[in-house]
Amino acid sequence: MTGYSIGEYTRNRKLYLAALDILSGKDNLLEIAFKYGYETYESFNKAFVRFHEITPTGLRRDPSNLSCSCL
Repeated sequence: MTGYSIGEYTRNRKLYLAALDILSGKDNLLEIAFKYGYETYESFNKAFVRFHEITPTGLRRDPSNLSCSCL
């Protein structure tokens, strides 16, 4: 239905929700990484950049730099 495998859809959905959490500014980035199942901040950062084309820190600093059309 979505054109993604279950694993891809789940990963993309988590990264989408993580971006919303980052934009809300309530939790620190490490807490957000753990919340979405990443064991290290580095693995979260790498996946986040692949999906959103910006680092989590970069998104927090300037939300207008978000290039992914998913939000």
